[in-house]
Amino acid sequence: MLDHRLFAVLMLVLAGLWLAARLDRWAGLFLAYCAALTLLTPSEQRGLVQVQLFAMGLLAYAWVRLNPSWAWWRPVLIGAGVVESLIAIWQWSTAKPPFVEQYHAPGLIGNGNWAGSLLAMTGVLAPVLLLPVFLAGFFVTGHRLGFLAFAVGLLWRWREWWRWSVPGAGLMAGAGWLIWTLNHDALGSPDAVINRGAAWGYGLTLWLHNGVVLGLGPNGWATYMPGYQYALGQMGGLFLHAHNEPFQVLVETGFVGLALVAAWCWYQRRIFWTTWAPACVALGVLSLGMFPFRVPALGLVAVVVVAAAVAETVTLYDGGQE
Repeated sequence: MLDHRLFAVLMLVLAGLWLAARLDRWAGLFLAYCAALTLLTPSEQRGLVQVQLFAMGLLAYAWVRLNPSWAWWRPVLIGAGVVESLIAIWQWSTAKPPFVEQYHAPGLIGNGNWAGSLLAMTGVLAPVLLLPVFLAGFFVTGHRLGFLAFAVGLLWRWREWWRWSVPGAGLMAGAGWLIWTLNHDALGSPDAVINRGAAWGYGLTLWLHNGVVLGLGPNGWATYMPGYQYALGQMGGLFLHAHNEPFQVLVETGFVGLALVAAWCWYQRRIFWTTWAPACVALGVLSLGMFPFRVPALGLVAVVVVAAAVAETVTLYDGGQE
């Protein structure tokens, strides 16, 4: 009788191969590879759960790509960003005096950094008249990385009008400085950067000593990093995620997994010339200092953004199977 874990792995591998053959070659191969990897690396059941969540994300990705109404997701996402910003502003206005005790509104998601990430991915798509609402949201959440992603996404959105975008970048930098000075203990402080650098160094050591080619396996970072940090006496909190998506892919899935992800990025590079490009750029910036694909609420938004952008490339360029 087939063990239930082996059966789950087999189904995930077959699902990945089906996806590779019918819709997205590199995403499907990466799913199949990650599923098979759970049998070869010691992360065991927790790794399989992560792969199952990844498969659910790819299911949503496929649905958005194949659904003719994918373009309607834009106002939905913008509306979600406006609601998140207004809730954060309300939380901030009814909380303790913000200039006495620096309060960072958690928003509806429950975390100021996550709320800022949502605002970055959705705000870059919004009409100009709504941008002040998003800027106010960044101020009350105090998430500087989200603000940086938002600024870079807008610069990409308006890259053809450099005479306006360059002064606009200056204004954005000024707003960023204001957020920094009034919320100096939020993400982006020197301690936060130093702690992340230390965690990346530990992750690199784990990867070099335990699996350069295949990595630690799915969920390997959360499995091994806490104990490793504790053993070495690192202060500054545990890092259950690498706060850098490409690096965590490398540590958990090795050179093979990173090569598959890089191949997907290369073959889908046209998404940066679609109307969804600003959101894709903002997502890319967030991925270098956050983990947007690993928080369910953010991951769903990220999946919709990427899937809609890929669907648009098919429309614009008459592409098909990658």
